[in-house]
Amino acid sequence: MQDIVDEMLRNRKNRINQTTSRFTDPRLRPHARQAQNGYLPVLGAAQNVSIAYTPVTNAEYASFITETGRKAPKDWTNGKPPANKENPPVINVSYDDAAAYADWLTQKRRQSGLSSANAGRMGTCRWSHA
Repeated sequence: MQDIVDEMLRNRKNRINQTTSRFTDPRLRPHARQAQNGYLPVLGAAQNVSIAYTPVTNAEYASFITETGRKAPKDWTNGKPPANKENPPVINVSYDDAAAYADWLTQKRRQSGLSSANAGRMGTCRWSHA
């Protein structure tokens, strides 16, 4: 326990600076976080970091299932979403399947020229800032 307290005291100034930077970030001002081309800037990250703010629909995920042969969510029948449920967000997807979808989509966008070469899925540690 004393080690934790000592570490906190050693890094006190850094912790304060990191915490206060969240409140002084110009992107936190009202209406500063506007969506651009379907993406929102990630607060506290570099200016060029954004994430998609729209959910993945059943129809979009079905394309991924068809092209990759991955297993469909358990509530789907024969690899297809429930009838008349193409537009709601996909559910019952594991973290690994969601990560595979993100990688697949990034690759497709790069191939079609819709995404830069360095764009892609954020690592787990970056999501804590999103």
